[in-house]
Amino acid sequence: MDIKLYYQEKGTGEPLILLHGNGEDSSYFINQIDYFQNAYHVIAIDTRGHGKSPRGDAPFTIEQFSCDLYDFMQGHQISNAIIRYAKATLT
Repeated sequence: MDIKLYYQEKGTGEPLILLHGNGEDSSYFINQIDYFQNAYHVIAIDTRGHGKSPRGDAPFTIEQFSCDLYDFMQGHQISNAIIRYAKATLT
């Protein structure tokens, strides 16, 4: 990975990775981090070019974001995790 992703983490137990939507950052999950920290090892990541994570030189694509997540998990020795993402609701 050509960059180091910023992340917030709290709690212990099974990893729960929270992924924000485009144009957002991990601060989107402040309430969820606090709520789930008693049951999970909650990790909220700023994806490439969002929040406190640098953009780097790699392509800015969904495929690259998934490669970054894979590299993050490998680097933190996370072989299995619950992964949740923010869903936008349209009205």
